[in-house]
Amino acid sequence: MSDEKKERSIEEIGDDLVKAIELQVERVVNQYVGQEVTDELVEAMTLKLVSELEDMAKEIKPSIKPPKIKCIGCGQLIKHLYVPSEEPHRDCWSAAIVSKIFAGFGACYETNEYLIGICDMCVEHNVQLGRLILVKEGT
Repeated sequence: MSDEKKERSIEEIGDDLVKAIELQVERVVNQYVGQEVTDELVEAMTLKLVSELEDMAKEIKPSIKPPKIKCIGCGQLIKHLYVPSEEPHRDCWSAAIVSKIFAGFGACYETNEYLIGICDMCVEHNVQLGRLILVKEGT
């Protein structure tokens, strides 16, 4: 396999890492908002950020690859965002819903669990057709 045909490019991985680091920086900065800026504060923020980034690096498991999920409506591949976890239904996905569904008792596939994805366009279309029901609107 040539370098150009790898699943994710170095640039894409780099972009994901930059986004994750930016979120960490924002969290740390928010903890210190309103305090007087001193050398000690800058040092405390820096140490806190380095510590959190080290913790984050320990949690990253490069062996975890997000599952390839296609939209159940149109078949379009749904793009995974950021660093994948062991629970893909809790990860960030680009312009789509990815969720875990369960087959209840009485179904042919009772007690089975499935991962399902549907892109935003198909969500809108299927809500209009009554095939998908909005239970609670997010804020």
